[in-house]
Amino acid sequence: MRMVLLRHTLPDGTGHFDWMFERDSSPSDADSPSLISFRVPERIDLPEFPRFTCVRIQDHRRAYLDFEGEVSGGRGQVQRIASGDVERVLETPANIEITGRLGQTRGRWTGTKRDDVWDFQRQP
Repeated sequence: MRMVLLRHTLPDGTGHFDWMFERDSSPSDADSPSLISFRVPERIDLPEFPRFTCVRIQDHRRAYLDFEGEVSGGRGQVQRIASGDVERVLETPANIEITGRLGQTRGRWTGTKRDDVWDFQRQP
């Protein structure tokens, strides 16, 4: 399984990062919405961000694991910042745990849902 961190630049010049990763049971179809996806405020692939708060967004298509460029519908553009491998995903409605590597950062990310946001912590 794979994961990716994309820089999403909006048409007005603002932006954020999108963190996406495959589920254990992800279909192989690139057009299937099978990537668990979060909007994150910083580069979580860097060691200095072991804790962060983010927002869960709609699942994305597997094609985003390799996609870079203009997003359809005038929604800006994306650039791949980091990619990596996922060893395991454990998911419930209120908790999620991802073990793997994103860029040069390896660890276990654990997230807990709090109202409309998710609090994540990474441990080596």
